[in-house]
Amino acid sequence: MSRRGRTSSLRVRLGQGAAVLSALGIGVVACADDPANQGIVEDVGVDAGPDVSADAGKDPGKDTDADVDAFVPTPDDAGAVDGAFDPSNEPVTCTGTPCATELVAGEKHFCARMSDSTVRCWGADFLGALGGAAGNASALDGGAIKVGTVVGLGSVTQISAAGSTTCARLSDGGVQCWGDNRYAQLGLEVDPAVVDDDWHPTPAPVALDQAATRVDVGHGTVCAVLSSTELVCWGRDDAAQLALSDAPEGRRNPVRGPGRIAIDPLVLTRTAPGSTTVLGLNGLGELWTWGGVAGSEGVLAGRVATLSPDPSPKRVDTLTKVTSFSASVSIDPDPTEGPGEGSPKPPPIAHACAIANGEVYCWGRSPAGALCTGLPDPETVPRKAPFSAKTWPQQVAVADEITCARMTDGSVYCCGSDTRGRLGTGTVGTVSSVLTKASAFTRRAVQVATSDHSVCALVKDGTVECWGSNENGELGKTPDTQAHPTPSKIVF
Repeated sequence: MSRRGRTSSLRVRLGQGAAVLSALGIGVVACADDPANQGIVEDVGVDAGPDVSADAGKDPGKDTDADVDAFVPTPDDAGAVDGAFDPSNEPVTCTGTPCATELVAGEKHFCARMSDSTVRCWGADFLGALGGAAGNASALDGGAIKVGTVVGLGSVTQISAAGSTTCARLSDGGVQCWGDNRYAQLGLEVDPAVVDDDWHPTPAPVALDQAATRVDVGHGTVCAVLSSTELVCWGRDDAAQLALSDAPEGRRNPVRGPGRIAIDPLVLTRTAPGSTTVLGLNGLGELWTWGGVAGSEGVLAGRVATLSPDPSPKRVDTLTKVTSFSASVSIDPDPTEGPGEGSPKPPPIAHACAIANGEVYCWGRSPAGALCTGLPDPETVPRKAPFSAKTWPQQVAVADEITCARMTDGSVYCCGSDTRGRLGTGTVGTVSSVLTKASAFTRRAVQVATSDHSVCALVKDGTVECWGSNENGELGKTPDTQAHPTPSKIVF
């Protein structure tokens, strides 16, 4: 899937300047919007969230009762952070009925799982991403985007989204998906996989032979953890994303239906599939990667590798006690903005971040500063993001050229591109290469989700507030091309 890059030379120069200042401890948010950053891409980051199952390790017979939630890391600057680190989700306390209890983001849409076990979505309805929500019209047709309930879907216990595909796990362990099926992301059949570019607004069952305990939607690849702890994945396999060694040689963009991936004895509790690389977490808080792990495809691998693609998961040994992680889509840079004719093609822009030992670590390539390190990219292996606030990062979410972290005090900090005001500072800037507080958001967030050019926060009381772009109705109201650097409440 080809994608249009949007990183202008101006933004690169601004990002480098911000990086220099940030390295000196000075956060930078420029005070002018960059029209070159107003473009549209097809996918956003995959958030694997902070919930970590502590009942599964990587080795059979190994004591797998390690409690990931129990550790208390010590910050580099002793006493700089108030209280002990707690990676667990803070529950929603509903003040209205129904209220939102879970929040996810796709390319240009958001979905919320509600307290009545239904799902409501808003934003762009490309390929049926909104699940046939009543009252919605496609942004492509200029229609107003209303928040609506996904048709025919109930008893939902968990949701996940990426690109224009959304999946829901039901109380009986079944998984239903809707939206984009161009890489067989809907998992309609096992063999042969069903691939098409039709609209799929109606949730359809994934062909699983066992109940699932979790589903994670990625950029062309979807994975589900079964009740047996086995991992089933489907969709793209052109870079060994499905961890199968028998992929046909020379076959371009192969896809597969749902099948158990060959990672035994490794047991994973959740995944975050990027465009070519899949990230997986086990119950010991170890992060593993496979698929595209070297060269231009390996920007999300988080480790040094030579063989790519590689269907065998390898551990990212620089990270321990991982409690949240997220991966963005890979975007090909605009060839007109390269170093000149005859020069090597720039590698894709993509990045991933994780919270490990209560600290934010990022890696990959982001000319707009979305690695949050204050230093020029790229980073082959995870690098810690400097952070001085007296609060712990608890959840991380990434998308195209942006990273946001939800803190234990309920605040939200972001870095990267400020297109349409998505850094949430109340003004429209250009870039910030360090984590900057979304100061215009004054509520207590329990989850954060990032789409293409928008950010939404699930508030403690079960409401949702969003800021940034509303070009596709991401703020739950009639689309416009204005910047929205201050949050607005989604009306359910």
